[in-house]
Amino acid sequence: PFLNKATLDPTTEKISVAFKTAYNAADSYTLIGSANVFSFNSYFRLRYGPAGFFANIGNPTDGPVNSPKITLTEGKEYCFLWVLENGIGKTYIDGVLNSLTQDFTGLTSEETPLNTSFYSLGSNAGSEQYGGTLSDVAILNTALTSTQAAEIYRDGLQPWLAANPE
Repeated sequence: PFLNKATLDPTTEKISVAFKTAYNAADSYTLIGSANVFSFNSYFRLRYGPAGFFANIGNPTDGPVNSPKITLTEGKEYCFLWVLENGIGKTYIDGVLNSLTQDFTGLTSEETPLNTSFYSLGSNAGSEQYGGTLSDVAILNTALTSTQAAEIYRDGLQPWLAANPE
């Protein structure tokens, strides 16, 4: 189930990114509103900081599209599952679907495929360092369901992956 593709078109394909994190403003490298938890190049980013959690997907033609920001408590550890399915981004926090979603289908599809071989955890090519903890990371080439999100939160990522190898 792990992502095993050279490119990904976020307007038509499926991906799930699971991770645990707690943001700590004192550890933030810069004073920007947020920093990358995970990114493919600079066109697909999951960001978290004092301004909240949000997804950012873009391309050179259309520019970036940001999801609504979700406000969270600094220092509290959260279990995230961010799911992109056919251009619609959804966020599960601690196993529960957040009501804020984002439609990324308006991006120009032929300009949006992402090179998945260049990714970063906790920064963006050496800048915008994420201030906080990051653990239990998995990038899957499928859109997980609300039931699976609840199972990952309840059981933990590693036991869930062991029980669901496909």
